[in-house]
Amino acid sequence: MERVEDTDIEYDDGIAFLNDDVYTGEVVELDSDGNVIGLITYKRGHEHGPWLEWYSSGARKVEGQVDIGKGAVGTWRHWHENGRLAQERRFDDRGRALSNRTWDAEGNLVEDRQYSNPM
Repeated sequence: MERVEDTDIEYDDGIAFLNDDVYTGEVVELDSDGNVIGLITYKRGHEHGPWLEWYSSGARKVEGQVDIGKGAVGTWRHWHENGRLAQERRFDDRGRALSNRTWDAEGNLVEDRQYSNPM
């Protein structure tokens, strides 16, 4: 799979292009030191596949999956910079929110919501 830097991609009406062609592949975002801090996968110009982010320290920040036309699907996780889980959101295969759990930086659960009617 092709991988390019985010600065190589142009967007027109939400569609990703590389050299005037609709892009399929991975796009990485680098911090000022050249560390990879983001990776988004595209299919036919649309976000589709893994969505990953890291803090500049290399610690995980965000992990999830995107489907074309649906947005976030499956389980998405966000971490505090100290490595503790900060949030876990679940989505159905149509991109509707099913649940949301949030923890503070010390690991204490501060929110636990289940959605009876997916949003």
